[in-house]
Order: sequence, then structure tokens, then C-alpha cells
Amino acid sequence: MATSVPRSERWRQRSLPPRVLVGPPSPVGRASVPHALLARPTAVAVPGAPAPAVRAPRSRQRASATRAARVSWLAVLLAAALPLVLWSGDVGTVAGDFHLNLGYLVAGWGAYVLLVVGVARLTLAARAAGRGHDVRARRHVSSGLPLYALGLLLAAQVATLLR
Repeated sequence: MATSVPRSERWRQRSLPPRVLVGPPSPVGRASVPHALLARPTAVAVPGAPAPAVRAPRSRQRASATRAARVSWLAVLLAAALPLVLWSGDVGTVAGDFHLNLGYLVAGWGAYVLLVVGVARLTLAARAAGRGHDVRARRHVSSGLPLYALGLLLAAQVATLLR
């Protein structure tokens, strides 16, 4: 006569594949989970396969993130200061001729608006880089740099037209 398994325990037999239990017995409270499921997987060298990636220690990762944050904040400061140094007089000239006309607003102020939006996006990128959000930082940089570059080109055209 075969012993029957209680109905409440049958799901374990179906859901878990047969495993070899390795190591000391399970800690108290986790007796239902095989020890092999709790253990960390170990890397096995396979001939002809590439070597597994090795992560840098946490201190080196933090130093890299800090360095990236410093460089990105320096780049944002330089990006914000460059138009002020180059075209502060031209902004004054454009502001002195202020009138509400769509052509004037687009041609006169469009370049400076693009510069401000580009610097704002680069500021968000520097902030994200300082917090370790690499994907978010790349997304902000990829949208901020084209806006900033377009703003620089248009501001140079406005300055040429004003002189």
C-alpha cells in the first residue's frame, strides 16, 4: 500500500523540479524551500566561452559616479557662461527693439530660448549623472545637446545680422 501525499503538499511536488540539496540544512522558518534555491549561483568556466564580466568594487563605482557628476556640472556651467560672454550685447540690442510680432519673437529670441532649454536639459543630465541614473542622464544629454547646438548656431546668425 502506497502512502499518499496530503492534498496541501501536492503543489510542491509539481512546481519544484527535482534538485540536489547541497550544504547545511535550511534555517528555521524556511524548511519548505530547498537550500539549493537559497544559495548563490557560482560561475562555471566553460571552455571557449567569454569570461564573465567582473564588476568594479563599490568604492571605484562611487568614485566614477562622483567624477562624472563633477565633469557634467562643469560642462553645464561652461555651456551657460559661453552665450553670456559671447552675445550679452546682442541680447541687449534685441531686447531694446522689443515688440510683439511673431517674426521678431522667433527670429530675435528663438536662439536664446533654444539655448536656455538646452542648458536646462543638460542641468537635468548632470543631476541624473550625480545620482547614478545613467540611462536618464543619457536621455537628457541626447535631447539637450542638439537644442544647445542649434541655439548656438542661430545666436551666431542673429549676432551676424545685428552687426
